[in-house]
Amino acid sequence: MKKSTFIIVTSLLILLNISLLYQVSHLNNTDNNTSNTVEVFDKWGPESIGTSHAKINHSEIEIPDSGIVFTVVMTDFGCNSCMVNEIRLLNDLYSDFPNKIAVYIHSNDNSYLEQFKNTFPVQVISNKENILDNTFEFSNPIGLIIDSNKLVQSIHMAQPENPGDRNFYYKKIESLLSSLETEI
Repeated sequence: MKKSTFIIVTSLLILLNISLLYQVSHLNNTDNNTSNTVEVFDKWGPESIGTSHAKINHSEIEIPDSGIVFTVVMTDFGCNSCMVNEIRLLNDLYSDFPNKIAVYIHSNDNSYLEQFKNTFPVQVISNKENILDNTFEFSNPIGLIIDSNKLVQSIHMAQPENPGDRNFYYKKIESLLSSLETEI
């Protein structure tokens, strides 16, 4: 009886290991097939930037004298559902923190956002100049936490397949901004 139990447990452990190896190899294959933009984006974030922060390069983006600012950059060719959701969240956030949020549209069309019913001011910035000091291309709305040294401390790109991530990110931003407001 003990020998049969040992064989069953060993067999289950072997099957579990094979299943885990298959899942890991499947994840590695999936990662290798993603687009270059997603690969670059996935490497960003406070955990993986290390000492090589992305830095604001665009001359028209205002940098805070001290502290941080939540900056959102939009374009006129990104995902429409992302724009609707991003603007809804930004409208709420802006009503609570109007001095800590800056919104830009990287475009030549200053009327593009009117269709989305934003309640916050938007500054149109030239799309002839890169926003960051690297080759990352902006399409969907991008949220950036920027410090007074022009360094990007956090980045979030709106993605239509993951709206829950967007909501979570905005709750984090709200928490961060309200904690900084109470410290002053």
